[in-house]
This record gives sequence, C-alpha cells and structure tokens, in this order.
Amino acid sequence: MMKASLIAAFAALLALAPAALAAPGKPPADVATPGGVKLAVKIASVVAVPAGQEDVTVPVTLTLTNVSYDGVALESSNRCQIRIWKVIDSKDAGVENHTICTMEYAPQSNTLAAGERQSEDESITLHAAKYREGETYTLRYRFWGIFAEAKFTVKQAQ
Repeated sequence: MMKASLIAAFAALLALAPAALAAPGKPPADVATPGGVKLAVKIASVVAVPAGQEDVTVPVTLTLTNVSYDGVALESSNRCQIRIWKVIDSKDAGVENHTICTMEYAPQSNTLAAGERQSEDESITLHAAKYREGETYTLRYRFWGIFAEAKFTVKQAQ
C-alpha cells in the first residue's frame, strides 16, 4: 500500500514538472514558439498621417531570434508568403490586409543557427483614409511563419 502511494505521488510530481526531465541546461519546451524561433515587430508607437496624403509608408523592424540550442530551417512556398501582415482596430475589425499572395511555387528558405538573431528593416503602406486620429491599432505580422504583434496610434500631421 505504501509503495503504491509513493509511486502515485512521484507520478503526480512528474506530471506537474515535466521540465525536470529535460536535459541539463535546456529550457522547457514551452519557453519558445514552435521551432524555438521568436519574432519581435517594432513600429513607431505614433504614426503621423499627413493631411491630404493618400498613402503613408511606415518603417517596421522585424527581428527573428532562435532561442533554441539547435539550428532552425524556416521555409516558405514563395517570396510573398514570407512577409504577411494586416492591421486591426481596437474592436478587432480589419483595417488593412496584406495577406493575399500569388500561388506560384518558388520555395524559399532561411536558416538560423542556435542563438542567432536576424533583423530586417521593412516598410508597410497604410491607406490614410482608413485610420482615425487617436485610435489604437494593432499590426499583426507573420514573418517566415512566425507571428508577432505591435500596437500604434495615429496622429494627423500638418
């Protein structure tokens, strides 16, 4: 009876702490996104929209970080599938949508070594008439299949 209770208690402890079984020095599997790669998206916290301007080009910095102890190969079916983004308003309604992509098959790949960080400066084009001053928007970006978000507000520029 005592032996069965000890086994049950040990099994319960293991179920509560699966990270204890991980190899020394390796983080638990739930620390990083699938594949061990995280994405950070940076956009200006306030985007100025000049009066009378139809489109506004906004710089965005994308940073992939491989937080795993292994190299990771990222793959895409074509170039336009690498960078997909959309903007939503505070009510989760779509404002801009840059997710349509050609169906052409031209495989792309990108390899990140263990611990490697890659940054790219990109730009997105916002259609000024779709944005209201003072409103908070969320940029949802998928880069090499990894998702991240960044918030910004809009200000009318002179």
